[in-house]
Amino acid sequence: MTPRREIIDIKEASSKRLVRLLDIRIPTTKEYLCEEVFPDVIVEHYSGEEIDRLMSFVLKRYHVYASSDVDVRFEEMMKEVPFVSTERGRMKALDLFDPREDLLKTLFAGEDKMSFLLECSILTLQFSQFLRPLPDCQKHY
Repeated sequence: MTPRREIIDIKEASSKRLVRLLDIRIPTTKEYLCEEVFPDVIVEHYSGEEIDRLMSFVLKRYHVYASSDVDVRFEEMMKEVPFVSTERGRMKALDLFDPREDLLKTLFAGEDKMSFLLECSILTLQFSQFLRPLPDCQKHY
């Protein structure tokens, strides 16, 4: 994945010291995802394969990134990212899965709405090569 802007790798102590001396803000992983990566996914800066790898990584760690009650930006950004591959291109999870469906409610009992949608999305990403293409999916609510 190629970022749209230049970034400084601060793994080495000397690079980290330089960044601090220059008073450059070091974003957390969550901030970097929300400020740089997700907007690039939305405008299709990355290939389909890169989006699949990235979103698989993010979805597996969703509860770590979305754990803050104060900052809901991560969860809001996740709702806007079209990362589920369909015949018509990439779509948002909210546009594909209706959390009011009884079968899906049973499968994901006790999950909050966003966790439910993300679980469905993870399964879709992991098993998409085994699924038949869905007919025209439309938002149900």
